[in-house]
Amino acid sequence: APPGSQPATRDAILGALEALYDDTATADRLVFYFAGHGLSASRDGRVRESLVLPVDVKSPTDGRNMVCLDDLLALFAERGPLQQLWLVDACRDMPYQKRPRAYEIEWPEQPPQGPRAQTAIFAVAAGGQALSQQGGHGRFTTHLLAGLRGEGSAADHVPARGHCVTAPSLHAYVQRRILQSLEGFDDWTRSVQAPELRTRGPLLDPLRLLPAPPARAFTVEVRPPAALAAIDLALELQAGFPVPTWPPSALPRVYELRANLKPGMDELGWGQPRPALLAVDLREDDHAVIEVPHQTPVMRDAATAPPQQPYRVTTDRHGVTGLVTASRSAGSQAAPGVGMAQLRVEVADGAASVCLRRAEHPWTVRMHEPANQTLLLEPGTWDVQTLLGDERISATRVVLTAGEQRVVAAVAQITPSLAALLPPQGSWAGDAAPRTVMPSESIGPMQGAILPTLLPLLALKPFDTQQVVLRQLSHLQIPLLVPGLPAAGALSHCAVAVAMDGNQPPAHSPTVAQGQRCWASADGRVSVFVLGTDVQRSTVRVAWPGAWADVAAPQLPGGVTAVAVTVRADGTVQASVGLYRLPLGLAWPQPWGDGMPLPPGQLARALALAAPLFSAGADLRAYPASALGEFAGAKWVDPVLGALAFHACRRQLQALPPGADPGQASNLRSLCAVIRENMAMQFGSLPDSRVIAALHDDPALQRQAMAALLADGTLGQPVLAASLADLADAARAGGLPDHWSLDRIERIIPGHVFNVVVTPATTV
Repeated sequence: APPGSQPATRDAILGALEALYDDTATADRLVFYFAGHGLSASRDGRVRESLVLPVDVKSPTDGRNMVCLDDLLALFAERGPLQQLWLVDACRDMPYQKRPRAYEIEWPEQPPQGPRAQTAIFAVAAGGQALSQQGGHGRFTTHLLAGLRGEGSAADHVPARGHCVTAPSLHAYVQRRILQSLEGFDDWTRSVQAPELRTRGPLLDPLRLLPAPPARAFTVEVRPPAALAAIDLALELQAGFPVPTWPPSALPRVYELRANLKPGMDELGWGQPRPALLAVDLREDDHAVIEVPHQTPVMRDAATAPPQQPYRVTTDRHGVTGLVTASRSAGSQAAPGVGMAQLRVEVADGAASVCLRRAEHPWTVRMHEPANQTLLLEPGTWDVQTLLGDERISATRVVLTAGEQRVVAAVAQITPSLAALLPPQGSWAGDAAPRTVMPSESIGPMQGAILPTLLPLLALKPFDTQQVVLRQLSHLQIPLLVPGLPAAGALSHCAVAVAMDGNQPPAHSPTVAQGQRCWASADGRVSVFVLGTDVQRSTVRVAWPGAWADVAAPQLPGGVTAVAVTVRADGTVQASVGLYRLPLGLAWPQPWGDGMPLPPGQLARALALAAPLFSAGADLRAYPASALGEFAGAKWVDPVLGALAFHACRRQLQALPPGADPGQASNLRSLCAVIRENMAMQFGSLPDSRVIAALHDDPALQRQAMAALLADGTLGQPVLAASLADLADAARAGGLPDHWSLDRIERIIPGHVFNVVVTPATTV
């Protein structure tokens, strides 16, 4: 025993603790550690309690000298030190012939001082036996000390605190080590031998701060090696956020390893990779194994194979044009080169390129092949993609035979509104102006079908002091509105871009209430407006002949709210709202620090992600779950995209059928929690963030939080109709039929993603 210490009797233990319990000068932190004997007993034969046996306990029936940990934890739940960590390395299965009694703690009653952050970690669950080594530490304590040093998964990362050891990460580390030592044991043994974690009150502060760890390498072994060309691998922080290097090297933390079978590989006999999704903890793991089953495919003789049918895909409802024709002819002209085939991909868009992937051994890949030229290929199955910059506008699979000629045609479409933005005919090299536009170097050319991507960038142009976006559209001569940089806390600016599509230019130009037109296209189809700062403004009204639209447009200090409205020829209104930081090219501040400069074009990329959801009638539940993570991460460019990702994720979670994959539900639930936390922390003033924060899993907590929002007159209009719908549902459930959210949601066209009310001009 250390010099000056005293025997750990019941009176000594309780005397030391009672002094902390009675003290009005509250201590900051209590660490209670006990290593020794323990058992589980019951006073009434029904409820089991955890007892520890001080040195003066003579037998398992000597209850008067035992200490009940359940009593201690209850007494200290609202008194004593503010931060409490209780560590108990003791058995909880000691047998007894007679129930121990008289171990109650009879301290004088004291008034509560408020909830305490309390965490208790037991070496084993009730009924378990804590093992130890003669002359050494217990198994639990050995791993506990390693975890406190910050080894393995005990090292956690807490936003705004950095790398540290927390009580949950310490428990998880010890539990992982103990369960590893119990491989092969039955489930009951593993359950009672696993450490137990109890928490009460607020979260415990980190136990230790750690220096930032170095990056670790991670290797993936694919079995058999030939399957490597048949699958796509990605190590991602969360869905859509891949580690930038491969083989991956990243900071130690939890990632998702995803393995997907490439298109067409099933026809070659390859099965789905196992596992397809694996949680990888780089604090613990440095490698993983992916197995891909294979069966030899049944090959048909080319002479007896049925003729290949022309391939046809129509334009989808989002306006993205796919492959529209595919024709083939055989034998009319011999292909140069013995045993080769000819392929020509015809594209109306002059800046397009072709990507070719062999869909069978040897899996040849040919990137950035020229369009509108004859390409010589080996016979076999090929995947053909037509690209405009990073945007895939068509994809098909062709089977080529020796000597065959094949023509694949992909047609890029362009809308009248976008045509008004392109340079005049003949102003670029060549006889005709290309029907593409390049918002920036990083995103590359884009076709006119993605007008919802381009129009918000046009609204941002008056604030583009660094020339981040729309560099190739300098001929538009949109004036720069903000020659200097605004202060970090300055009020938000607002800009509106309006496009009037259709066969004929509009007879009358659109207007924006309290907005000043700073630019218009030569034919009047497209206009850009700017609005002065106004802390009271939560919507923007856009009017055109026959109707007007009221668009929710909240503000974030130090940024610009970009509103884009497209009025189609059939009267359909398409609108989007984005919130971007000034100067353009910077991300919003993030939990780990201020926003970093963004590569040019990332604004356009974020908008391209959201383009499929800008249409009226877009179904959030149908958005690919694999892209939700990338959507969520784009909130650092535009927080509206984070709110979109949350609602899509939540609705997909609600739509899961009974018996669905629990891993899918767990991933969606985890992503919802991450988005909710980040939105509340970094964009707390945004109405959508406040609604999202109120959507608790606990119905009682959700009703309480929603009631507070419904009574808050400063809330303002959320950007998304999904946020407004949740608010209206709460008003209806709370018996508030006259709440403004119910009136607003009833006037939104069903299916609209953004909070936009369209009203005929004749309506008063």
